[in-house]
Formats: sequence, C-alpha cells, structure tokens
Amino acid sequence: MHKGPVKGRKIKLINLLEKIIMNKMSVEEADEVLDQIIDNFHNDELQTTPQKELCLDAFEWTAIGHGIDLKVLAIWRRDGWPSSCGNCGKLINYKKFGWKIVNDKLVCIKC
Repeated sequence: MHKGPVKGRKIKLINLLEKIIMNKMSVEEADEVLDQIIDNFHNDELQTTPQKELCLDAFEWTAIGHGIDLKVLAIWRRDGWPSSCGNCGKLINYKKFGWKIVNDKLVCIKC
C-alpha cells in the first residue's frame, strides 16, 4: 500500500559530509544515516530528496551513486576534488561530469 509523506514532519537536514569532516560522526554512523535516509525516501517518508536531506550537491550525490567511500568524499569536499583521472592522468573538470568513481578514485569516462 502506498503511503504519502509523514504529515507534520519537519525537514531536519543532516550535513553528512560536514559531520564526518568535523569528527562529529564516524563513517560507519554516516553510512547508517545514509541507508536510513534512502530507506525513508523509498518508503515515502521524506518531504524532500535524500540529496537535499543530506546537504549534498549533485556531484557528491553522483559520487555516492558510484559507491565512493564517504570518508574519501568528505576529504574531497574539504580539500577540493581531484583535477585529473586517477588512472590515466587526463584532466577532469568534475563539474562537467564525464567521470566515474572506481576504487574511490575519480576516473575519466574513457578509462
């Protein structure tokens, strides 16, 4: 049976990567939160998207979809994303997509 969003639930945004960066949450706890938010989304219990609920930009959300380790992604948010392919060294502008994540590395789409 299809259920709509939980009525009256306030949206409580969780800046997941920031919590990892600030050592306020372990990666294991962050993985559990991510799983719970995704489950809530599939159960129609969110008033927004998991991406917004977790304060992720489109690039971070895409990297999570590719299976990146949250600790690695938190480091990228803090220090900046890689600018070259982790395999062939070709320059990558991550904001133009055309990349994938392989073994927690930013890799050009051709590799």
